[in-house]
Amino acid sequence: MITIQNLNFSYSKSRPLFLHMDLELKQGHIYGECNSNCVIGLAS
Repeated sequence: MITIQNLNFSYSKSRPLFLHMDLELKQGHIYGECNSNCVIGLAS
């Protein structure tokens, strides 16, 4: 299992992408994230 707590990320200070994000990825599941520019996939 992968656990992320209180993640903050931005490409610039004026446009945060994630603010205080919590995420739990469980073994045996497939996860992905899509946006207009690319696809990022995670598998556990």
